[in-house]
Amino acid sequence: MKMLTRTLLPVLALGMSALAMATEADKKAIMANYAAYDKALNARKISPVKAMLASDCTFKPKNGQPIKAADALQAMEAQFKMAKSISSKTTVKSLKITGNTATAVTVNVGTVVAVNPNTKKDVKFAIRTESVNNWVKQNGKWLMKLVEQKAMSVTQDGKPMGR
Repeated sequence: MKMLTRTLLPVLALGMSALAMATEADKKAIMANYAAYDKALNARKISPVKAMLASDCTFKPKNGQPIKAADALQAMEAQFKMAKSISSKTTVKSLKITGNTATAVTVNVGTVVAVNPNTKKDVKFAIRTESVNNWVKQNGKWLMKLVEQKAMSVTQDGKPMGR
């Protein structure tokens, strides 16, 4: 029994410590991706967003057909061109990492200011989205594999829009 407590338990503790450090590093990497995502949206730059998506990433709107990453990025780029300004802030409500996969529950709050082509006046959209995001670690890098929208609300100049 003494042999067990002197040799095996310290080795197990070391292994558990290494696992905790790996999980903490993984958590920091995923959180850094969310910060980079917000920064990219705020700057209206598509390439940093594209860099954090798995090649088979899918976006699933709450009430719609799944969208491939390439199509979602194309739509996002078109919105960037129309917008005068964008503000995005993502809050991670929970994050569970299991090996090379992770699941995050997030809330994103953003605003988009664009010019109404008919009135030539600014229009402000406020968007709040709740999502479940699946991540996969590939070649040492965390990539988003699935964005599943659970809830979304949009206002235009403070008035609710139907969705």
